[in-house]
Amino acid sequence: MIGKLSSAFQDLGREGVENPCAGRAIKIYEDSIRSEQLQHRITPRQATPVFQDTIAIIVRDMDSAIDWAFSQRDFKSLFFILRSKAMVLLQFHTLKRPSELASIRMESIISFPDKSGMLFNFLWGKTLRAGDCHVFGVRRLVGSPVCPIQALERYVHFLQYLDNNCDAGFIFKRYNGIHVTNVRLSTAQMTSDLRFWLHRSNVFSDQTMFGVRAAGAITLMIEGRNLQRVMGRAYWRTERIAHHYLKIYEVLGLSSQTDNVIFSVQDYDELNSLRNFVSAFPKR
Repeated sequence: MIGKLSSAFQDLGREGVENPCAGRAIKIYEDSIRSEQLQHRITPRQATPVFQDTIAIIVRDMDSAIDWAFSQRDFKSLFFILRSKAMVLLQFHTLKRPSELASIRMESIISFPDKSGMLFNFLWGKTLRAGDCHVFGVRRLVGSPVCPIQALERYVHFLQYLDNNCDAGFIFKRYNGIHVTNVRLSTAQMTSDLRFWLHRSNVFSDQTMFGVRAAGAITLMIEGRNLQRVMGRAYWRTERIAHHYLKIYEVLGLSSQTDNVIFSVQDYDELNSLRNFVSAFPKR
């Protein structure tokens, strides 16, 4: 609830000290509540995974809505749909937390020379060229309706159509129907966008963006990826944390649904040579 209120104030242009829900007193209160819950051994509720079959349903509805918004020249709706689609697909493939996803900057994304995928980094510069662990790659899934690269490109191209100066700053921006603003999206806003489509597609069961991340990690494990590799990709420091989020054996026990969970999630391991790479979204 606090996150939703904070996001609402952000939408009204109230940032930093002007946002009462982002105050230090609120954060201290939330920390004290979490601490008290841990002392009484109250286990936080686990995120409900959003698997490939559910994502495929909402993407199908998103594509239909994109066609309708384009035919009506409803640019505000079109922006919202394209942004939502790119966010959901990118998170499923990269296993990033919503806050990390919202922090990605346009200037920190480079494209493979053959356009087969993109490399993302939170800090553009020395860490990328050094192959730092903050680098993660996403392959283009040619011909797939759930290709994250295609969804991201379509969103950014429309973003640049709305504003020719949108070549830097946060990749996931805000748009009020008149101006594009470089304001970082909150986790609450991203979850709200996802839940809108889950409700619209009649597949809502209290999922959040964290559920998309969990489902992506579980899918990697089912495809045969090493646990340590998945942990590194998701930034889980211990196996205990990883098993808490994965619950892999419970999922595998649902044999009738396992085939529907399989999803091609591929990443790049060789980051030693980054020659001939180009900016994914160069200045126009």
